Parts: sequence; C-alpha cells; structure tokens
Amino acid sequence: MPSLNFAFMIALLSLTTTTTFASVSKNRFQARDVTPNGTPAVSAGVTPGAKRQTDIDPSLDDDGDDLTYTAEDCEDVADNGFNASCWDTLGMHDFMDGWYPSVKAANKCNPGELWANCFMRETGVPGVGTIGCASVGPTICPEPEADTLLGVTAQTAYGAVAIWSLQNLTTAIYSDLQADNGTALIQQAFNNLTTPNIYGMDVLSSILLADPDPRTQQLGKVFRSNITVPGTDTNITYVSQASTVVLFVLQQYLASFMTNYTMNGQDWGFEMMSQNGTLIGSATG
Repeated sequence: MPSLNFAFMIALLSLTTTTTFASVSKNRFQARDVTPNGTPAVSAGVTPGAKRQTDIDPSLDDDGDDLTYTAEDCEDVADNGFNASCWDTLGMHDFMDGWYPSVKAANKCNPGELWANCFMRETGVPGVGTIGCASVGPTICPEPEADTLLGVTAQTAYGAVAIWSLQNLTTAIYSDLQADNGTALIQQAFNNLTTPNIYGMDVLSSILLADPDPRTQQLGKVFRSNITVPGTDTNITYVSQASTVVLFVLQQYLASFMTNYTMNGQDWGFEMMSQNGTLIGSATG
C-alpha cells in the first residue's frame, strides 16, 4: 500500500455532540469542510441534549453512560439530535427500501428524477435540481436545514442527513483525488497493484480501505463488491490513465448509489454505505 501522506478534507456529521454536528476527523485524512458556508446547516437549532460523546470513547458520554439511544430518544430529533444506533432502531433499512416504490407509484417523483433527489425534494430540501445529490459537487446537494429536519418524521430526517452525508463525503474524496497530490497517490496505488487487469475500482478501493474512517472504509468495500456499475469496467493499461479512470468511476458509482436504495432486490450502494448508521455516526481514530 502507498504511504497516504496527503489530506482528504472530509466534512463529517458528528451527530452525537452538544454544540454542532460538524466534526473534524482525526484520522489519516484531515478534515476540510467542503460545504459552501463552512458548517453543515443541520447543526442549527438541533442539539443532542446531554448525550455528548467523550473524546476517549465515542460510545460513552461524559459520565460513562451508554450512548445507544432508545426508540423514544431516536424519535426526538429536536432534543437528542442524531445517533448512529438509531438507523437500526428506527428500521431505516425497510423504510428507505420501501419509500421510493410507494412514492413513485403515487407519481410524486418528477419524470427521470432519481431516488435520492426525489427523497430530498419530498422532504422539503430546496434547490436539489435535476442532478442534485447524484453528482459530485460542493453545492449541488443542499444541506438540510434544521427547520426542515424538525418538520418531518425522524425516519425522513435520518434519510435526508444520510443522503447529504454520502454526497458530501464523495465530493470531498473527489476533490482531493483531483488535486496534484491526489493524482500522485492514485498513480502510486496503481503501480502497487500486481494483478494482470487493473480497474478503477481496484485502485480506488485500495486507497479508501487504508483509511481508519469507517465511512471511507465502507466505500472501499462497496468497490470490492461483486456488483459493477456499467461503464466503469475499463481496464487501466498505463499509469497516465489511472487518475482519469478513477475519478470517472467515483462519479459513476455515486450516481448509481443515488439511483435506487437497492439494485434488483439486492443490497447495494446506498444501503451498503448506510448499514449500522455508518453515514450518521462520527468518524473515530
């Protein structure tokens, strides 16, 4: 593996602190806020109350009590904020899996509108647009406002935060891999692979799996899964091609994640990324 000596500046949603949802990752990839205003809008007016995690153990509060939320805690977003354990407590897998078919059947999604964009628009997040959260970019997937999150069910609020978190994470990774030192890292990762055929997802996963952030690790695992997004199976022959192919693959996979919660009835993309509240919890390390 290459030496990961540059920063992925990832804006994280640390949803178990008392003051703000914006967290700085202390892992190998230092954090950079890629949002237009510097702080995720979901922090405004939504405080998690007394259940603040400690720096020593993120599963415990300052008194050493378990931070796992009860069902009642999870439903009360206004007072308790967001917690990764609530993803399972609220039954988010079934909720998200069933949301799109029911809404699409009621003709609430616009023609050609992808699942994630429809979800955000129906939640009340303004300015999603045609592409929105299915594409890489720092402003095209709007941050959910606190007033919006407090005006919907807890399940809907968790879904919107997870969608924004995934798009935000992908944008941050793309931005840093696009930089000169990111290009060098991609080329080094390509040169370290010894398989006869090297694909963009191979190079990308080798980079992401080396990071202790559970979200980047999970994204790396998705690229190692047995589902390939059409158009991303181009073989990289020369090191000079590596950066262009890897960035294209990252964009195509994000679009696939936001097209549907699952693919052909199989756990895929967004579902795999959101397991166990991975998109909700803060990074550790």
